[in-house]
Amino acid sequence: ARAAAAAAAAASASHEADVEALRAQLRTLASELGEARAERLNEDAAASAARQSDTRRELSEALAREAELGAQLKTVRRQQQQLEEAASSAEKAAAAASATAA
Repeated sequence: ARAAAAAAAAASASHEADVEALRAQLRTLASELGEARAERLNEDAAASAARQSDTRRELSEALAREAELGAQLKTVRRQQQQLEEAASSAEKAAAAASATAA
């Protein structure tokens, strides 16, 4: 009976040690999982920041191009107005010359 009780006590102690070892492994795995999640979140945040930076740069380039095109449009409109004024002056001069010749 003593031997059986000693064997049972030893088995119980061994079982408790196994349970504690499994708990320690579980804590380690949970810690590693937390670290992996944090690393993944950091990677996602870095990728998001890079995308935002690219988007800001593209927007800045588009706004600069828009301003450039606006300036070109003003120049073209000014040139068109000058050409229309010159054509009108030429027509008036031609009409005056025609009237003078008649």
